[in-house]
Amino acid sequence: MWRCLTGLLLASSLTAQIWSGDALAQSHADNAADLVEAAATITASDYVYPELAEAGAAHIRQRLAEGGYDGLAGDVLADALTTDLARATGDSHIRVIHDPERVVFYRARAAREPDDDVREQLEAARQANLAASRDAGFGFVSIARLPGQVGYVRIDEFDSNLLTDGQTYLGEALRLIDGVDSLVLDLRYCVGGNLDVVSYVLGYLFTGDAVEIGRQIERWQGLDEPVLTPERLPGPRFGDVPVYVLTSGMTFSGGEHMAYHLQSLGRSTAVIGERTYGGGIGWDPVVLNDHFYIRIPRSLVINAQSRTLFAEGAGVMPDVVVEAGRALDQAWLRALDDRLSEADPADEREALTWTRRIAAARAAPDLPIVGMIETARPGNYGPYQFTRRGADLMLSFNGRPAYRLEPLGDDVWFDDRSLQRQFRFIDAENGTAQVIMSRLHDDGEVERDAIRLDG
Repeated sequence: MWRCLTGLLLASSLTAQIWSGDALAQSHADNAADLVEAAATITASDYVYPELAEAGAAHIRQRLAEGGYDGLAGDVLADALTTDLARATGDSHIRVIHDPERVVFYRARAAREPDDDVREQLEAARQANLAASRDAGFGFVSIARLPGQVGYVRIDEFDSNLLTDGQTYLGEALRLIDGVDSLVLDLRYCVGGNLDVVSYVLGYLFTGDAVEIGRQIERWQGLDEPVLTPERLPGPRFGDVPVYVLTSGMTFSGGEHMAYHLQSLGRSTAVIGERTYGGGIGWDPVVLNDHFYIRIPRSLVINAQSRTLFAEGAGVMPDVVVEAGRALDQAWLRALDDRLSEADPADEREALTWTRRIAAARAAPDLPIVGMIETARPGNYGPYQFTRRGADLMLSFNGRPAYRLEPLGDDVWFDDRSLQRQFRFIDAENGTAQVIMSRLHDDGEVERDAIRLDG
């Protein structure tokens, strides 16, 4: 099983039954030497990379011998150990944590037969966590259609509850974008999550057969087994459409896995955005003593094609490097351009070209539009009244309040209200100004009307 990178919260009443004020105060008198040795032993035996495991263990033992932890206790001691282990391994996941309450939780969760009170508390915590997952859409923040038959899916977390309680929800939600020609997968805000969920979601981006994404390696228990996508999934699959993956410098862990495996397996058409954070190893909590535990990365998944994983701290490098805030517009434009290159019927090409103007303007805010206001011909054109307001062109319909039109370049102005329309001013043969109004209908047909300047 791939490791979960997030955990359940424990109700505070669970620890209240076990830890008295004296016991909590005693945690500050823990023997640093015993704690360091416990952390070093676990690091050496369990950490995923043997060479770094030895380096990390040796480093904190040396720091102990040098007096680096003298006089430290509690959170301060935990932070010092975390800093030293991270420096030696280059891994942002590994952490020593001082939290007696969580130690109780992890021990209770691991117990083969916890008592009734503990079981009740664990179930209450699970139900609270599940309710929070449902409220957050199991990590799926947005599923929508962009103009031009481009699907959009934003994932902020690969929530472990998806596998037990959210599969039907996800399958139904994905029906909203069934039949799209392209798919944009937005991982710019993804903080990680359960890596079993990553392989599950990856299944939607392949056809029905199981696909080997990589191999899971756990040195501490001699595990080396394939990681496969599921063969059966509720809802539609998108195995035959181009996939554009968005990343940012904050895309972390499970989000990085998704981007990296799609890129390495050649399933993504392009990864667009910023280099990711660089923390892709799954971790487990291991109790060190009554007051401390260590988050130890001990599960590694290497890609089936590259036979490796992106380096800790280095992250995933996009195919198209662009500021994260502009990545969606760039991906939308790229998807439309790729579709245009294959479009055959004239009406399909016309509809895509209509939409592409909008995408191009949003993808390139520095588009040279400064002089566009000079090409406009203000005045009344039937029910449309155009006026200038500085460098802006304003439109009023039948005397209603005016609003600003968006310049798209190439002398085209865009109306993005209840009806989407594009306007271009031209001079007729007799010198009379006209405005060409274009409107895209749901069936893909572009309707055009030429309206003369009144008078």
